[in-house]
Amino acid sequence: MESAPLTRGHAHARSAASAARSSSAAAVNEHLLAAREFAQAATGTADAEVIAILSSVVVVLSWVLTDSGITYTSIIGGPSSEAP
Repeated sequence: MESAPLTRGHAHARSAASAARSSSAAAVNEHLLAAREFAQAATGTADAEVIAILSSVVVVLSWVLTDSGITYTSIIGGPSSEAP
């Protein structure tokens, strides 16, 4: 059974935390995947509070990723630089 975007986002965030201890490239990739899943989860609900929270998470992750050269459009699936 396939998991929901929110569940996958959380799993990627946990993986990013673990990867940060050993590989910055792996951590950046996991943060990118988490941000994409959280952005997708935000589009799957009509609850304004949930959308606001998930959007805030994506913004914070985008700040982390911007330091690694990844732009916001690549987080939400648009054309831009690729993850390392």
